[in-house]
Amino acid sequence: MHARTNVGGVFGILSCSVVFFAGLLGCSSAPSISSTPIESGPELGNQQPAMAAPFGGKAVHAKSAAPVVGGTLLVTGNGQTIVAADPERDSVFLVNSSSHVVTPVTLSAGDEPGRVAEGPDGTVFVALRRGGALVAINLASGTVARRTPVCASPRGIAYDANSSSVYVACRSGALLTLDAHDFTVKRSVQLDTDLRDVIVRAKDLVVTRYLSSEVLIVGDDGSVSNRATPAPEPGCGDATVAFRALTMPSGQIALAHQVSSNDIVQEQSGGYGFSCGGALVARFLSIVDVDTPEAAGSVQLVSNGFSPGLGGTAAGPPSSMTFQSLELPAAGPLDIAFDAKGTRFAVISLDESMSTGGTKSGGPADFQHPNATLWTHAWDGASVANFNDGGLAGVKVNGQPVAVAFDAASKFVVQSREPATLEFEGGASVTLSSESHADTGHQLFHMDSGIGISCSSCHPEGGEDGHVWHFPEGLRRTLPLQGGVMERAPFHWDGTLGDMTALVSEVMVKRMSMPAPSDAQVAGLGSFLEQLPALAPADGLDPAAVSRGEALFRRADVGCVTCHGGTQYTNNHLQDVGTGGEFVTPSLIGVGLRSALFHDGCAKSVADRFGPCGGTAHGNPALLSSDDKADVIAFLRSL
Repeated sequence: MHARTNVGGVFGILSCSVVFFAGLLGCSSAPSISSTPIESGPELGNQQPAMAAPFGGKAVHAKSAAPVVGGTLLVTGNGQTIVAADPERDSVFLVNSSSHVVTPVTLSAGDEPGRVAEGPDGTVFVALRRGGALVAINLASGTVARRTPVCASPRGIAYDANSSSVYVACRSGALLTLDAHDFTVKRSVQLDTDLRDVIVRAKDLVVTRYLSSEVLIVGDDGSVSNRATPAPEPGCGDATVAFRALTMPSGQIALAHQVSSNDIVQEQSGGYGFSCGGALVARFLSIVDVDTPEAAGSVQLVSNGFSPGLGGTAAGPPSSMTFQSLELPAAGPLDIAFDAKGTRFAVISLDESMSTGGTKSGGPADFQHPNATLWTHAWDGASVANFNDGGLAGVKVNGQPVAVAFDAASKFVVQSREPATLEFEGGASVTLSSESHADTGHQLFHMDSGIGISCSSCHPEGGEDGHVWHFPEGLRRTLPLQGGVMERAPFHWDGTLGDMTALVSEVMVKRMSMPAPSDAQVAGLGSFLEQLPALAPADGLDPAAVSRGEALFRRADVGCVTCHGGTQYTNNHLQDVGTGGEFVTPSLIGVGLRSALFHDGCAKSVADRFGPCGGTAHGNPALLSSDDKADVIAFLRSL
């Protein structure tokens, strides 16, 4: 593995706190360019002087605070309109690029608009992540022209002018082709679950998967003709979360993603800042040539000018695609953009550091950090090789940046969630809405502690990264936080942390060497997590099979509800079901679409629960026929 610089030493912060809510690792780390390097080592963790609570101990709470997803900002091809989707205010804002006049388009409460794509004849398409629908917005009138339900969790969208089609990629694995004018469904194919982005090419589609960063090539017949995953750290880390994928003018695919460590996670004071050459989690930009197999099975690593050890190649298994990978100076969820000419690149991350952010006084402004950084670089239009020429340039931006795009003049535009603004290269800004969603928990969850650590590193969008971590006590997979995590105490797979106070003391203050938060901030973090709704279940389930499966699930002799009862489908107790020890019964909410099950990730699907991974004392599955098991699986996938 290539070396990475561990910038900032062992200082941790509340932003890592919740990772142990669900019993997993805690946080991640990657270089933070804005921090000041200090001497570091696990032995220094208890020698740091006591620090005041973040933000003076103050806390505010918003009525809704959506996790950051990126891809919510678009500049139309003619450069006349900037489109900003706002998932917290359930609105889409249309901004005239010349006059900066803002036209709000109000959607239904809880729609949570996400990805935006330009369509035909002055139309933009917006995926409603929780509304389960696709809308077409008329730019001239500023109104919703059409709306249609598509799937429970639409994520990626793309428009194909040649076929007058709009494609929708769903978390459930459904890939839909709709007529761009009337939204009638032309085709629906079922791919692997956890789809993220979809990109139109001349003869096929490129579709990405969220937690695995896998790139799929889907042909005209709906079949997958090729697939591959970036591997910039062979033997040391796995590609995990693919935040954003987009096409470049060269025809290559840009993929912003994470790599999560396979090294042993350190649990001593400050230990979460050290792993695998300096980071438990790193963020990469991989440029993918989907048509060219990788030469000699090696990944090209390119220096970014800040990490001296980065560069050269890393040996790995052969790939059917070619990847060039660049480590990015970010800690939180990423959004990336290229200008239309392919001459400029930008990356933004909501990971403002407490050590560099500073605050203003009075009300919600206390939680606005003026030192978030947008990183830009000139681009050669083909590869990442020219990042050796001076590295990335950092530009300070205001607010809480969540998305980035380039305008017709190749100048960047940044969308902020709080306050709701657009900031333009050169200093101009536009207010999108005066409705405040300042939220301490949201900011602490996404914020960089100063060493590249963020809760969202392991719990992107409040969920899970799909990774199985190597702890001294054994393998532990990440658990999601959505859907009422505060009701699932005690925390940790072994149940040693009974409540939020214990969690903060052991994990955040000790292991992350963080400044102790105030009671109000601890409560605020819990409130942010508690308001995260559970993800929608799988699409296309047979209602009759679900009903039969629920009846079987609740049969006393089958034994499921003995442990998996109540609204969270857990009794919150330690149980030994024959899988290697006593572990807290996990919630079954969302279990049907998780990428790994059990504490060690042994089962890769709900069906695997009935195989060797299921344990020797895990209910009474022997009472179920194969048809019964299929019905129970259908019920579990409906949760």
